[in-house]
Amino acid sequence: MKFLVSVFVFAISGVAVLPAQQSLQLTPMVNEIAIPNSVVSDNYLIGKGDLLGVTVYGEPELSGNLRVDDQGCIRMPYGNTEVPVAGKEVSAIRPALEQALIKDRLALHPRVEVWVEKVRSRPVVIMGAVRNPMTLEATHPITLLEALSKAGGTAELAGDTIVLQRSGQPDLTIAANALLKSKNPAIDPLLNGGEQIRVIPAGKIFVAGSVKLPGAFEINDGSQLSVLRALAMAHGWLPSARPDDAILIHEQDGKSVRRRVRLQKILKHKAPDVQMAASDILYIPDDAHKALAMSLLKGLGSAAVLGLGYAAAGAL
Repeated sequence: MKFLVSVFVFAISGVAVLPAQQSLQLTPMVNEIAIPNSVVSDNYLIGKGDLLGVTVYGEPELSGNLRVDDQGCIRMPYGNTEVPVAGKEVSAIRPALEQALIKDRLALHPRVEVWVEKVRSRPVVIMGAVRNPMTLEATHPITLLEALSKAGGTAELAGDTIVLQRSGQPDLTIAANALLKSKNPAIDPLLNGGEQIRVIPAGKIFVAGSVKLPGAFEINDGSQLSVLRALAMAHGWLPSARPDDAILIHEQDGKSVRRRVRLQKILKHKAPDVQMAASDILYIPDDAHKALAMSLLKGLGSAAVLGLGYAAAGAL
């Protein structure tokens, strides 16, 4: 009699009731974030560790939350068929779940609804020369440019180099100017989480010695700067300078390489301009005799002015 009742129930509902010990065990995971259904778009790619909500209409015992395992699969409650879901959109796995229910003889004509209940943490770390360094969650694929915009864009001290790091892949170096101007997806790749974006600060060159404005100057539009441009940033050399004895100091393989630069010849187009790379130092020495003469002339000039002042006062 019990056998006939079981067959009758199966014929009506299309569901075979199995022992409770065969129910799916869900393993708790860390680093997961509850995401409202409206936030996770239909083109979100399911990942390992995500928690999916599944409803089988008319079959509450087959409905519930299912965790995507380390192989990227899920298995319906009381079922044996593993359904690969990792890397697929939510809408793409509904037919596969319905087929799994039919194959396992759990339902005759199932109607399945599925959504992402929780996503495992998929951080995209944005750091370096950006306005708001941050870690965002890639609940759906976003482009590199979109990720940078969420961080407020690049900062004023940013250079032209962006480094994209992905686990198990070589670093990708992208020029910031090319990223802004190009529509090539190779330059603006999609991010799915697990990436690190580093915006490299602008390199600096240094001008020291007998110049009007010594200091460090940023290279914002490229990786090199000419000696003449560096000299212009320093407002030129002082009258006591020895411009044809300037020295360019460049670090190479941990050693300082020195090179003499004849600035006057470069200005007169008698010698090619020299390119400076980040961290290079342009030093313009001072002519001691010229400096002494200029100091004396300045002192004599001050004394002459003072003498004229006294003379004028005496005349009054």
